[in-house]
Amino acid sequence: MLASFRTAVAAFAEPLRGRWGGVGSRVALVLFAAFALLPARAMLPPDVERLLREASIPNEALAFVAMRADSGAVVAEQGARRPMQPASTMKVLTSVVALDRLGLAWRSRSELATDGLRRDGVLVGNLYLRGFGDTDLDVEAFRALLQRLRDSGIDEIRGDLLLARDWFDPPRPDLGVPPFDETPEFRYNAIPDAIFLNSNLLEVTLIAEGEGVRVRYVPALPGVRFTPRFTLAEGACADWEDGWQLPQTLRAANGDLEVVLGGSFPKNCIATTRLNVLDRNEFAARLFRSLWHELGGRFDGSVRDAPPGSATARLTMLAEHRSRPFAEVLRDIDKRSDNPMARLTYLALAERGEGAGASQSTAARAAQTVRAWLRAEGIDDAGLVLDNGSGLSRTEKISPLQLAQVVRAALTRPWAPEFLANLPVAGLDGGLQRRLATPALRGRARLKTGTLRDVTALAGVLPSATGETWVVVAMLNHANATSRVSRPILDQLMLALAAGFDRRADERVRDGIGP
Repeated sequence: MLASFRTAVAAFAEPLRGRWGGVGSRVALVLFAAFALLPARAMLPPDVERLLREASIPNEALAFVAMRADSGAVVAEQGARRPMQPASTMKVLTSVVALDRLGLAWRSRSELATDGLRRDGVLVGNLYLRGFGDTDLDVEAFRALLQRLRDSGIDEIRGDLLLARDWFDPPRPDLGVPPFDETPEFRYNAIPDAIFLNSNLLEVTLIAEGEGVRVRYVPALPGVRFTPRFTLAEGACADWEDGWQLPQTLRAANGDLEVVLGGSFPKNCIATTRLNVLDRNEFAARLFRSLWHELGGRFDGSVRDAPPGSATARLTMLAEHRSRPFAEVLRDIDKRSDNPMARLTYLALAERGEGAGASQSTAARAAQTVRAWLRAEGIDDAGLVLDNGSGLSRTEKISPLQLAQVVRAALTRPWAPEFLANLPVAGLDGGLQRRLATPALRGRARLKTGTLRDVTALAGVLPSATGETWVVVAMLNHANATSRVSRPILDQLMLALAAGFDRRADERVRDGIGP
């Protein structure tokens, strides 16, 4: 490259030397060097440019990079260093750092503990439910945890149930936070705490019958009922959410809760969803009372928040639940793009930080762990903005180059097969089930998808026309970048890259873009 640079300078200088002598040569050198320092002209495949133009999206709204997985040499790029909103491709960063810092076999957990004594089948004292960021504490896991308590000989609890969420700081990160969007009741928006019992969700089935809608929900909770107020309308069952309205939860004088569901619902349809419509203390209290009674236990106490310091207090442990190994949880994070699980995993990274201040929030300490990992990998974290590690954020930003370097670092690790196995596979599953299903890419490209309003992204690995593996990251940020418009644009970019678009691009890209 240096030789070609000197040759180009000599050719550029020759006409000026004849006119101005040595001064001309020096002027030529300065001018050529200035041009050389300009960014390489971004080149987009013609079909990608056409799609952008038809959508009234400027070329600059698309930033991407493709690099060789083995050497890190950049083969094509545009705006690769520009921090962008990544949507759920940010989960790739969380996943990779967690694989390295927590490990494949790491498990989160929950426990039942007491500050009292067991006496003739009676627990005299308070029962604590202590959460340590358990990703899998669903209804069945909680039932099994209580069953172990019963199996240990405890028939009655003479005390209160205390909910210890203070493993995370703040213990209730959901309080005082404005809704991310207009549907805070759906699972993807649920903000986890250290207990996060059943993700605070009720599974609700809507059944159109006659002139109205019948509602069935699980788990059944004492004192909770659903009231449907839907108008039946013509429409496709798959589009049932189009007429959905924000639920209302009302409290009666006796403490019972009524959840009112309304809007329009398509005729002759059945739909199932999961809703976060109850305060999480209410949810935990009613679920505990229901399950403990079902198991034959007695309890007349209250359910309330545990005092600060309860997560680390010296208590007698009675029963414990551990989540699946992280290698299995990873599938939910990346294949299913599960936001709450990604956020719980991100917060767990706080415990793997070095020199993190105890006064910092859990999220701040997690961010410190991520940045330390990037520095150890030689990846510049300039411009990186971390929030919750899931990409469900309007503040999180990362450049395509940074994320591509993260993916490339992952490919060098012993756990690289597990990482790749949990990325969506083109044309087969996850967010790529109906995308990139061409013979060249189906079953071969592995890319995490990301979608928010005004944001669409892809990140992972792509087979090239020359048989190499390329690391690719692409992000499109624009008000016109709806998923319907932007997914075909990114798909066309992937197809062009895989077909060998601009194989000579690394001759254009300036030193410093690649490792």
